[in-house]
Amino acid sequence: MNTSLRRALLSSFRRRCFSNFVLPGDQSAFDALTKQDGKVILYYTASWCPPCKTISPIYEKLSKSYSGITFAKIDVDALPGAADFANIRSVPTFQFRNGGDKVAEFSGADAGRLEQQIKQLNDA
Repeated sequence: MNTSLRRALLSSFRRRCFSNFVLPGDQSAFDALTKQDGKVILYYTASWCPPCKTISPIYEKLSKSYSGITFAKIDVDALPGAADFANIRSVPTFQFRNGGDKVAEFSGADAGRLEQQIKQLNDA
């Protein structure tokens, strides 16, 4: 990733204590994520969603084990344009991207499937 893009991304993201977990702060930060050249997982969620509350800590824990993948958490109510762009119809939904292209997607709070898809993306 070039330096100016990295700087723009960092200014628009809120990062957790681990560097590969990001919360896009606005639509432009989300747009940059979808164009990122590396491996990215987009987790679409909502604060009112019980299954999202169940899978969220699992997603965050898995992010600590895969430093080569960017893990993003997108609140569909805070960034409705992101949900529209990705054609999200239910939450939680996970999209797996490699080199800017979507390579997999699933909806639901299935921890086993989430881990399987992360491993596949990691090995790609």
